[in-house]
Amino acid sequence: MVFFTLILAYSLLSIPKNKMRNAITNFRLDRSKKQKSKPDKLWLTIQSLELTPEQRRFFENRFWDQYNWFSKKATQNQKRGNKLGIGILIANTFVTSFAAFNIGITGAIKFINISTFTLSICSTITTQVHKRYNFDQMGDEYRVASETLKSMFWQLAANKNYIPEADYLDFVTKVEGVIQGDLQKFIVAQTKQNEEQLQAQERRQQASGKGFLRG
Repeated sequence: MVFFTLILAYSLLSIPKNKMRNAITNFRLDRSKKQKSKPDKLWLTIQSLELTPEQRRFFENRFWDQYNWFSKKATQNQKRGNKLGIGILIANTFVTSFAAFNIGITGAIKFINISTFTLSICSTITTQVHKRYNFDQMGDEYRVASETLKSMFWQLAANKNYIPEADYLDFVTKVEGVIQGDLQKFIVAQTKQNEEQLQAQERRQQASGKGFLRG
């Protein structure tokens, strides 16, 4: 059971580090044409509208692709957050159980101590990954963005066979505002993370300098 838990904890930590670094690029490039084949009610409604060529290009590409991108990222991050949360719970449960275990068999002492130490490390690492990337919050933000786009579309297309040009232009402005707002959140979060890393590096350098002077 302990071996299985260690494997589970390791797999939960096997998340590519470049995911966050490539987020801005993927924001524009991660678009799957296969998603359009799904019998989505929103997509079917777009197809049923009488649109100008320009409007159709916007709804079928910019709007639809970004809506799916937000939805996909929301699901991915929520799943990652759930997996990390379960991993932390499992590791902490075993650590607590081993710590409270009545060690009556001398031969099991070493095994239990090693297992407790290993699981404690796994729990600490998983917790730090969870806090660093904050997948739950990211998933919630992406979900809010996707639901906002969906709600805006239903308000626009309600009981209409075609979209007036003035309403269309207003809708485009709102959609771009949602997209740019999400991108701005990422830039702010990335800037904050870089500043924290720089401050941590400066603290390490200062501590190293003090140690050198003492020596």
